[in-house]
Amino acid sequence: MHKLYGDRVCHFAHHPDTRGIAPRCERRHVGTDSADHLYIHRGLTHHLGKSASPQRFQGTMVNGQCTDLLVNASQGRAAIKVQFMHLSRDAWTKKDEELRSRLGQVDWVIGPYAAEATEYLLDRNGYALRIRCEHEGSTRVVRVGTETREGDLEWSRLEECEINEQGIVTPPLRRMRRIAGRKVPEVVQYPGLPLTAKKIVIYPSEHSTRPAEGADGFHVAAATVRVAESEPMHAWIMLPAPAKLVVGEPYSLREPASVEVTSNPGHSPRIWTIFSPGLLPIRPAEQTSASPLRLRQPATTPPLIRHKLSSLIQDMRRARKAGDYELIIQTLTDNADLLNVLTHRDFKKEQDAIGELRRWAAAKDEARARIEQEVREECALLINQVAQARAEGDLPEAQRAISSLRKTLVRVSTSNPRFTVETANLRGHESWLERTQNQVRSKQRYRLYAIIDRLRKAEVAEQVDEVRTLYNEGLSLLKELGSHASSYEKRQIGLTSRWLAAVPAGDSLAISPPTAPSGQRLKAAAHGLSDYLSAILTKTARSQTTISLKDLAEQAGVTERLCTGALIMIDKESGGNGPMLSALVASPNGDTRPDFRQVLAELGYEVPQTDIALNYVWRRELERAYAFHAEPPREMPARLVPRKKTP
Repeated sequence: MHKLYGDRVCHFAHHPDTRGIAPRCERRHVGTDSADHLYIHRGLTHHLGKSASPQRFQGTMVNGQCTDLLVNASQGRAAIKVQFMHLSRDAWTKKDEELRSRLGQVDWVIGPYAAEATEYLLDRNGYALRIRCEHEGSTRVVRVGTETREGDLEWSRLEECEINEQGIVTPPLRRMRRIAGRKVPEVVQYPGLPLTAKKIVIYPSEHSTRPAEGADGFHVAAATVRVAESEPMHAWIMLPAPAKLVVGEPYSLREPASVEVTSNPGHSPRIWTIFSPGLLPIRPAEQTSASPLRLRQPATTPPLIRHKLSSLIQDMRRARKAGDYELIIQTLTDNADLLNVLTHRDFKKEQDAIGELRRWAAAKDEARARIEQEVREECALLINQVAQARAEGDLPEAQRAISSLRKTLVRVSTSNPRFTVETANLRGHESWLERTQNQVRSKQRYRLYAIIDRLRKAEVAEQVDEVRTLYNEGLSLLKELGSHASSYEKRQIGLTSRWLAAVPAGDSLAISPPTAPSGQRLKAAAHGLSDYLSAILTKTARSQTTISLKDLAEQAGVTERLCTGALIMIDKESGGNGPMLSALVASPNGDTRPDFRQVLAELGYEVPQTDIALNYVWRRELERAYAFHAEPPREMPARLVPRKKTP
């Protein structure tokens, strides 16, 4: 059925069961964002332009979660691919090529749990589109974000966007794409019109140009631009013809070249648009294999060397941010020839930056070496302890040492290639331990089955002393088996426990003789049953349901009268501050039982006089039991009835 709210997200719920038994629900994800993929699909197919039209949901569901969805192209609208889960760069590239070959233009939109994929779009397009849902009233609204290389992220309402042949167009994209045919608030000349291209180096961010929107006859590509020794900036490169480019490689501008620098109110930094007949690679073969001698002469190509050093520093700073000191050390080793120029006074700034990164990586590497040495010494000691314990047949000591060995190796990772010998030792000892424990359990289980068989015969012969002796031995074996004990073994020992509970104290000849008072026999039986019933009621409380007295008695294999006596004992043992587990036993129609008054009286509480008041008290005790046994536990509400005042 529908559960409709005005102060939270509406959702589905099962019809309540009259017996208080919770139905099994197959829905795996119930968070506030569990239906965001449906809101996003509806928004992309019902809005964003006049040509929007409803489409069948085309999403991929894995373990109850949507990993991606596709909105097909229609008249005047490109296809939209929404990615909710992270993809590696290779997987994304392969999927993008497959979609473009099948659907033509495809615009990617990244969900909250795939934010790493925005890097691919930033590299290719110069921007990335993101999507998320937010609370607004009693529903979820869709917002589209536009992220730029500068790290700016601006969110827009879905109604402010549209879809055309190129994909989703957000308000920030409209401002970025107005390159020609518009009046700009400010146009400045830097470094001048026409542009002096001699000191400008272009680093493309895309593998090829694409037709420029609003600038007929031009093809555009995003790039990073550096003028002389200034800081790099991002720009759009406009060429009159399509061009294939190498991302990250330096190019120079063909002349004549010009630049248009625009700034919009509230938009920073300014946008560069550079026009040129073409781009020329400035890294010839001799420069890619330049000798250290030539690199030591900054006067030859100082801008290019500085660009290389700046790129290295940026890469190493990203590695430091990710904590990857090994990548920094490898980068320094691979570029040793290039770093020789740091001795020149012109590269003091770069020398300081690289020196700081080198010291940080060296400190991390030293700490790693120190930890690995400690782990190696500790592993050698533990391996010797395991070998000695195995030789002496001391299984508990061997198990302790093997467990410590695993915890020690986890400090450096069991997949660390520098610890293959120690890891192989660990796996060999764990394999031996598992085989040995299985052999021991087999012997324990064989012994337990023999005890259970003898218990049956002793119970039939009413040999109480023999039953007690065998029961204690069987209970000890059951504890040693722990979670490996079968339900049959647990049930048989439990039946013997109830059999012994019915034996009056001090009687070793027969069960419940006629001379024994009936109240004494009932009390002894209820006392032996309380632990078993307590386990059933605790499980019921964790599932946030109730159980009838009839069902409880059937599960325990005893009478309802005996269950009632045991319930009072359970609540007495829990103390005055604990929850009343007896409140979990409801009437057949799911309400309070009439004998709940008797339970309150036996526990020393004031007994409500009316049925309505009794029902309020019972429901409050039910809430307290649910809160106490919840996973994780919640704070229990206050009890509604006080204890009787002692005279």
